[in-house]
Amino acid sequence: MSSRKVNSNPRPIDPDFWTVVNELPDPLPVTIAEIEALERYFGEVLDDVFNLSHAK
Repeated sequence: MSSRKVNSNPRPIDPDFWTVVNELPDPLPVTIAEIEALERYFGEVLDDVFNLSHAK
């Protein structure tokens, strides 16, 4: 007989260990500054992804 205790506490690798809580409002508010930052840094990439650069 083994003297090791069986650990009944879940470990981080067990799905039951994690709890996901979504406290974000729906719809998620986005500021004008956030939209401008996305357009500035990702505008060209997003145009290519959505084919908007060829529509002009």
